[in-house]
Amino acid sequence: MLERGYEEHTTPRTSPPRLLLAVLVMALTVVGANWAVGRFLDTQGTNLGYVYIAHKWRVLSTLDAPVDWLVLGDSSGSQAFDPQVLHDTTGKTAINLGTIGNFGLSDDLWMLEEYIDRFGPPERVVLIHVYDVWHRSLKPSLIGRIPRPWVLSDQTAERYGFDQEARRDIFLNRYVRLFAERTSLRKSIEYAWLRLTSDDEELADARKKDRALPPEDPELTDSGFVRMCGALPSALKRDSRGHMRFLKKRRPRISKDNREALLSIAKLAQQHGFPVHVINGPLYERLERKPEFHGYFDRQVTMLRTLVE
Repeated sequence: MLERGYEEHTTPRTSPPRLLLAVLVMALTVVGANWAVGRFLDTQGTNLGYVYIAHKWRVLSTLDAPVDWLVLGDSSGSQAFDPQVLHDTTGKTAINLGTIGNFGLSDDLWMLEEYIDRFGPPERVVLIHVYDVWHRSLKPSLIGRIPRPWVLSDQTAERYGFDQEARRDIFLNRYVRLFAERTSLRKSIEYAWLRLTSDDEELADARKKDRALPPEDPELTDSGFVRMCGALPSALKRDSRGHMRFLKKRRPRISKDNREALLSIAKLAQQHGFPVHVINGPLYERLERKPEFHGYFDRQVTMLRTLVE
């Protein structure tokens, strides 16, 4: 009887050193890819908020001497306060570390704490925020954009009451950006290719059609000041309508995160003897004339004064 079949060959086992080397190479590849993606998004990304965060913490890291004025806050101040103008007019030095509104005052506090640890107290602190930042609560995932190891510490989790899910989100946004920012990465690659292959007219047209693209590439200065094109008429009208809807639906409120951050900043000011100035960011004149805005803003100022007195 004829038997049909095939000859089996055993696969040689991979030795432990070779397996370990393969795992190490894979791990280094993943780490390297995430590092490269992070560098790309921090400098060329279409999410300008994340670009600003990375830049401002880099400015703080490279600061090698104390300044007279420490300016903190959100993007309204980041694009409005130029330390060079202050120096030219008064001789005072300053650094502008304003980031984005969704941090509220939390990263104001973190930057102030780091500055004092390194240089001692500044002559004065200026907080520049838009009026509608005070009600916002801090999102754990956003903390992952802070390039400091303490974001994943037990002390930070306890300080802000982060559960395991929140700590996971922080980890992913801090160290696994290839996954956490995959949508932003795709859009940023498309934008980079568009800049390489399009002329100025085509690029301007693409920016008008796609609001996810920045209206122009910002100039990030060593002083922290972000130089942009200025207010766009179409954006002003659109944002003004959004603010009016906000003012009609909302009552002034200070979130727990902002309340605790402001009180901590006030405590540092008392301990070290420096003044803190809280300033509202630049405001669209048509919005400023609305009685709804004044009613909201006046009540908010009263709440802030009551909190710190």
